[in-house]
Amino acid sequence: MKLRSLLFVPADSERKFAKATGIGADALILDLEDSVAPGRKALARGAVKELLGDRARNWSFLVRINPFGTGLTLEDLAAVVRPGLDGILIPKVNGIEDVDLISHYVDVLEVATGVAPGHVKLLVVATETPAAMIGFNGYARKNKRLVAMTWGGEDLSAALGALPVLKTTPAPPATYGMILPVSLRLTMSAPVVNNCGACCWLITVATDVTVEATEETESARSSAGVKLARAASISARAVFVKARLPGL
Repeated sequence: MKLRSLLFVPADSERKFAKATGIGADALILDLEDSVAPGRKALARGAVKELLGDRARNWSFLVRINPFGTGLTLEDLAAVVRPGLDGILIPKVNGIEDVDLISHYVDVLEVATGVAPGHVKLLVVATETPAAMIGFNGYARKNKRLVAMTWGGEDLSAALGALPVLKTTPAPPATYGMILPVSLRLTMSAPVVNNCGACCWLITVATDVTVEATEETESARSSAGVKLARAASISARAVFVKARLPGL
């Protein structure tokens, strides 16, 4: 499965899907999560099931499911794990344990729907929650289905209570003076071949955490956010070293 270019497509939009199939991306990610309104989730699942039945394609068929905590994850998996599916993108994972649990569900569903065992691969958005950053070193452990990792900064920032610094003239409103912005500078390392049984990209947090305070008084929430960010930086660097030097 080639993953040089991936294109998100709202799963409830037949028109957008038809247009996306002719763009030439290596994979289309039919999205059941953020781009689908709550009232259209069931409709989107049904649309994916129908689209999976069309096997004539020159691209990989991926689906982004709804994350644990929404109550929709198992319904999504039961609807989409069937012949024609190539992979699942898992958002807002809290660590490798979530990946392992999804993998076990897929094991069962592949058998139930007649999919070749091990065919459906997993991709993760690995940095969208504070818990994910703290437990990032868990990815040094192999998962047979995990083939790719990527990151997302917006959901992590929201979870930490961080807001962007306004670059306006004149000076920003006083309400922004109480915000302690935390910037986690994300970088991508070289591929680590032995991490997932395939060539995976490990994402690491840069060695420094940039903190800007515009007021002397810092809120308790902001202080907690900084501590989480610093711990995440240490954890991510540790997994990078361990993956590059398996003997550690």
